[in-house]
Amino acid sequence: MENNHSILLVDDEADLIEILKDFFEDLNFFSRVMTVSSAEKALEIIKNETISISIVFSDDRLGSGMSGRDLLNEIVKSGRSDIQFYLATGNLDIIESDLIKAGATGLIYKPYDIEEVVNRVMNDCKKRNQ
Repeated sequence: MENNHSILLVDDEADLIEILKDFFEDLNFFSRVMTVSSAEKALEIIKNETISISIVFSDDRLGSGMSGRDLLNEIVKSGRSDIQFYLATGNLDIIESDLIKAGATGLIYKPYDIEEVVNRVMNDCKKRNQ
């Protein structure tokens, strides 16, 4: 059931991002599954007019530089309300309703079950298309 949805996975943990990428690619739902290790690289891709990103799944802590929440703020500032944004975090002080008010689609607390994450993203994507 492939379509024109592209997903961008943002995480500085190489092993984890490869596992997520494999899960999403195995579904054959997304036309493109892309990975980057920083919010700055993610913004470059999002601003690229030739690549259409539908979903961003980002870790909050991304080493040095911008955080996942910083990335969300930049996406919102750029007017890209068409992008569904999910933030993954181990910080239990972050409240999902606050993040949604800031423009996110959802919050995923760590540690998470990868299959549950994939299913949630897929279901939200399908709902949005109805």
